[in-house]
Amino acid sequence: MRDRLGLTQEELSRRCGIPLRTYVRWETGEATPRPTIPQIKALCRELKIPIEELPDEFGPLKA
Repeated sequence: MRDRLGLTQEELSRRCGIPLRTYVRWETGEATPRPTIPQIKALCRELKIPIEELPDEFGPLKA
């Protein structure tokens, strides 16, 4: 979703109030995401999607 909008990991993490290292670890699957409600709302706003459309799992796409 982030790539489709042309956002870097740094841009999205900053806009959502998520430390860059934390965001990168979530996206790569190195850490289990535990975003706060404000972070979830910010992710939805920045990714331009309703909360219902967020994936159930975060991390790298599984082939």
